[in-house]
Amino acid sequence: MQTISITPDLTRQSRYRASSRGNHAEAATIGGALDALNIQTKSPVSLVAVFIQNFEPDVFFDAEQTELLKKRMAAAQQLLDSADILVTDEVKTQAILVDAEQSIEDELRAAIQRSDALLSANQ
Repeated sequence: MQTISITPDLTRQSRYRASSRGNHAEAATIGGALDALNIQTKSPVSLVAVFIQNFEPDVFFDAEQTELLKKRMAAAQQLLDSADILVTDEVKTQAILVDAEQSIEDELRAAIQRSDALLSANQ
């Protein structure tokens, strides 16, 4: 079974990003992101199981990681909302965005592990 993750694109309001096997597609809706990914990969998904993450700590992504994600996303959002983004130290800007991306990747890996565990339990 192909695993596809669809997450909100926090850098742009009201956008979703679908990812699978190194491919990515974006759209205004979750379904649109899935459709765009299917068109891009030319391998339509015939069976879809949806898992909704409530973003509470669990065995795959603990409380410390959850708080770090929130902190990093807030810093990134503040930076992106700031009128001073063009004059902010480029190294600091890059570090903030890299940190936020790392936490997102960590949560994405946890979401995949969570999904795998749910699928394994139901097979």
